[in-house]
Amino acid sequence: MSELVTLRTRPRVDLDDPISLLEEDHGRIEAQLASLEGIVAALARELSPSASRALSVPLHFFRMDGLRHVRDEELSVFPRLRSAGHASLVEALIDEHRQANLIFQSMRTVSTHMSLGGVTHDLVQELGVHARAHAEVTHEHVQREKTVLLPLLRALPGAEKRAVAKEMMARRV
Repeated sequence: MSELVTLRTRPRVDLDDPISLLEEDHGRIEAQLASLEGIVAALARELSPSASRALSVPLHFFRMDGLRHVRDEELSVFPRLRSAGHASLVEALIDEHRQANLIFQSMRTVSTHMSLGGVTHDLVQELGVHARAHAEVTHEHVQREKTVLLPLLRALPGAEKRAVAKEMMARRV
């Protein structure tokens, strides 16, 4: 079942550049969404305990790395953009974070039910609904960040960008 999990090697990123760090996060998020999609498809074909166990990889990623990404944005990037006059954008992105988190919590609940009570067609179907919703919200969110957020971040003064990167790196230690 290891073929169900998409692993990416980390490219070299500029640790002093918050844009580079966020772009790397976006790539990893997209890879884990693809893994999740593959696992759900495998479960739909066959109610396999190994595929069910493979869910732990993308779910762990979103619980740990995804949460760190949200914290990077909400604690370091968004306050600066809000101060620069982009409060409505920031509020919309925060709402998207909340929406994605609610869907993620539903996926975790289904995964827990699978772990405790076994994999059933109904649970796989429910997981698929949540996984598709999570992917849709997350893909749209990442696209908005790529096309709107990152250009605004690029426009910040160099000292501000370095401060954001330093704060982000502190969360990775």
